[in-house]
Amino acid sequence: MNKISQKCAVYAAVINVLKENNVMFEDGMDAKVLLSTDMRKSVSNILMTGFTQKTISLESDQGDKLKSYVSGLISNHLRKDVRLNGGGKYETKNPGSRSGSTDPELKNLMALMTTLSDGPDREEVAGYIKARKVQLETDKTKSVTIDYSKLPEALKAKYTK
Repeated sequence: MNKISQKCAVYAAVINVLKENNVMFEDGMDAKVLLSTDMRKSVSNILMTGFTQKTISLESDQGDKLKSYVSGLISNHLRKDVRLNGGGKYETKNPGSRSGSTDPELKNLMALMTTLSDGPDREEVAGYIKARKVQLETDKTKSVTIDYSKLPEALKAKYTK
């Protein structure tokens, strides 16, 4: 049996719920403002049923977290899908705000920063935070394989090791 994508499932559920409630909707309109709390619950129920019946693709079993997963899924698509968000391109509010969030050293530096109120101490910790972020970025550099035989002769001679 073919499963439908989550994007298609959210879009179809929103459209169906709006249609059932006699709400006029065309692609590109802002569906978030048209959905009442009860309509959003209906969309959620449709998606929950699709996931439990395995008609909607799901990479990993969410178990008891499925309800919150579906809520987030709906919010994401209402924000990002141009057919549902008023036609605008999605812009991240705080780009880079999660960078380094999985690094234990950076997490602890940030926690320490919240406990400090003194100017020089905060500046010192801020310096460590900045240095750690730079280190994490440089560690991310991609490993690249270059086929030097495909380069122009001048570059081949210059960069072949």
